[in-house]
Amino acid sequence: MPKISVVIPCYNVAPYVAKCLDTLTNQTLNDIEIICIDDKSTDDTTKIIAEYAKRDKRIKLIKQRKNQGVSIARNTGLDAAKGEYIGFVDPDDYIDLNFYGKLYAAATESGADIVKGGLICVKTDGTEDKSELIKRVAKDKRSFNYQFSTAIYKREFLDKNNLRFVAGASIGEDVNFLIKATNLANKVDVVYGTYYWYIRRDDSAYSPTLNHNKIVSAVTVSQDLFDWLESQQGISKADYIMIMRTVFSLLTTNIPHAQSRKDQELLAAQILKTFAQAQYKKEILHDNFYWYAISAIKRQKLEEVVNSMLYIQKTYRLFGILPVFKTLHVTGYEYRIVLFKRINLIKIINRHRKDIVYLCGIPLLKIVH
Repeated sequence: MPKISVVIPCYNVAPYVAKCLDTLTNQTLNDIEIICIDDKSTDDTTKIIAEYAKRDKRIKLIKQRKNQGVSIARNTGLDAAKGEYIGFVDPDDYIDLNFYGKLYAAATESGADIVKGGLICVKTDGTEDKSELIKRVAKDKRSFNYQFSTAIYKREFLDKNNLRFVAGASIGEDVNFLIKATNLANKVDVVYGTYYWYIRRDDSAYSPTLNHNKIVSAVTVSQDLFDWLESQQGISKADYIMIMRTVFSLLTTNIPHAQSRKDQELLAAQILKTFAQAQYKKEILHDNFYWYAISAIKRQKLEEVVNSMLYIQKTYRLFGILPVFKTLHVTGYEYRIVLFKRINLIKIINRHRKDIVYLCGIPLLKIVH
């Protein structure tokens, strides 16, 4: 039995997959298997992986008969994996050479179902940003609600709880999987000083606009997570409310990115449907939404819900110099924030169910809601 099975979903990643495989085949932990699931690529992805597989028997190439998306590809890899732990790497990313060695050592010492390492994001302009999420996860495992590929997961734990990715989902499937896994895990351990390198690209799954299929995906993974949550017996009220944040954020964060008003309304309708079925409605409203959204949801007004979620931000320059950020909250209501160097000329802060409006740091008025 390999110590770790690494699952890599691959589709048209010929320019990147070699570097990914180089960092995996040269891991300080040698006892791993590398499962590449080719999702019917039309470029040289399959050829490159096959060449690596000839040189390294730890690499296994699984060819899908048709393109079915990243979720089914990962599930295919999970079903084929024989390792004690499972790791996930996207083929256009890479990891430190000691990444899996350090995570596995921590896992065997602590017996944790999940062990997380660090993450460094390389932005499109080449700059690097080291994530601080690992520090929050060290204090509270429930904070581990994104960056799922920075961890290893005990295979027995995944199989016992039937943890898989939502079939057909193209966005949000990773968050859905991670929320379930984190909340069911006996322990989430962390390891500092070793990193997963996430390479942000212009053609990544998340983009300024989302097509209809991705909007449907967001609705599907949100509904699936809600259904799972409702099936969990004995879950605490605090955990229920916290997970509902993710259930709703899968919907609310995507409304501004929907390409059509119809898709925006599809997301808003799902928000209203989920809220109608949820427990602890009062607490969820005030934990998940701002006052203008709360009002719309209480009235079950679809158009108002859409408008309340449209955080449309555009940057202008006053006199060609000062950046002005215009944020539209609800039709007819907007907050304008002008930044002069580092000073917020107009600033609105929500505290204890009231908005405090500041002008140059001086509180002008309070709006209680």
